[in-house]
Amino acid sequence: MPVGAWVALGIGVMVASGWDPFHLHHLGHGLLHVGGWLVGGLWAALRLVAGLWAYADAERRGLPGWLVGLGVALVAWPLGAVAWLVLRSRYPETPTADVA
Repeated sequence: MPVGAWVALGIGVMVASGWDPFHLHHLGHGLLHVGGWLVGGLWAALRLVAGLWAYADAERRGLPGWLVGLGVALVAWPLGAVAWLVLRSRYPETPTADVA
């Protein structure tokens, strides 16, 4: 995967999870935040996995994977994944040459 795709997905995960590196002093405000961090981390992980899957699927179909991956990961998350599942049938997979 190109470096730009990793950077874009990393930024997308940070934005999607609501992580703000400039307000880290809020981390120690009690155990109630641990549950929020766990749920937020799971939500961000699901977005990341869906974005990586969409990236690979779009590349197989000859489309810009970074754009599709970001769209799936950042657009109101389950809706972006559902939209790609519906739209992907319009683009057949491009055959790859077998390397002997």
